[in-house]
Amino acid sequence: MARQSCGALIFLACLSLTAGSLCLPAVLVAGSNGYGNYRHQANVCHAYQILKKGGLKDEYIIVFMYDDIVFNTENPRQGVIINKPKGHDVYKGVPKDYTGDDVNADNLYAVILGNKSTLSGGSGKVLRSGPNDHIFICYTDHGAAGLLGMPTGTPSVFAIDLIDVLKKKHAAKCYKSMVFYLEACESGSIFEGLLPKNFHNAPAGSHTKLEAQKQLLDEIAHRKLVDYRNKIGELLFGHQKNSKVLLNVRPQGQPLVDDWDCFKMLVSPSPMRTYENNCGPLSNYGMKYTRAIANMGNAGVTTENMAAVSDQTCSKKPDVQNFLSDQTK
Repeated sequence: MARQSCGALIFLACLSLTAGSLCLPAVLVAGSNGYGNYRHQANVCHAYQILKKGGLKDEYIIVFMYDDIVFNTENPRQGVIINKPKGHDVYKGVPKDYTGDDVNADNLYAVILGNKSTLSGGSGKVLRSGPNDHIFICYTDHGAAGLLGMPTGTPSVFAIDLIDVLKKKHAAKCYKSMVFYLEACESGSIFEGLLPKNFHNAPAGSHTKLEAQKQLLDEIAHRKLVDYRNKIGELLFGHQKNSKVLLNVRPQGQPLVDDWDCFKMLVSPSPMRTYENNCGPLSNYGMKYTRAIANMGNAGVTTENMAAVSDQTCSKKPDVQNFLSDQTK
């Protein structure tokens, strides 16, 4: 599986879907908000309609969606969501289990684990699965290296945390099989090197798909040659080593980072005044830089280093090189 693919179908076990014989609790997640991210909620609504048409009852379908699109002033078809041009309404009948601020990582983990006691808001529905059930999880959203987005103001879904939840679900013997379908950029980094050996990745796909993927990755690589020439990397590693460190992709089988706590500290706002405190939120576009930040952490960059160089880059303050020199003595 290509780690930088924009969609990955992860099979945690084999699963067959046949119309009329579904035993399939489902969790559908749109991890964004805003009309500009229309497609994510449209994808979830469409997935609901497919499951409903296949015979699955609402009590077995749990939906996470911010629900700010259907009556958005920019929506030309008020009260309607479509998933293709001139398509029919896929919004009608969709359960509103977790909407608005209730669409967050903690509620997602609680739903998957079937733990009502840790829920905050929402309908209270959780996965009520047993050892003979088949579980389907569909997550569509923006992604970045090592994380998946959640709506504004809520923590991201970090790979290490999601995998820990899936391991707990597996250990509790609460399903016979599970399919996790993830549609997000950098989706491969959520699972690479973190899944136990008895969890299985989906096949890579057809030759046509692989060729299209190669063309896409070539274009992404071209753009990153420009995007990654940023001042922060040059201040940390120098002009010659900057690109080598920031663009590094670890071999297959290795996780994205060694220290996930450090990675979270470097990426997220915190009292340590790391990247986002000095330069502002990464935003959807800037999320692609999290692989570079992960590589910085793997190379030994501390929160103090990151605070200094991001402050220098975004505020144009002097004497950063002297600070870094003092840190390495």
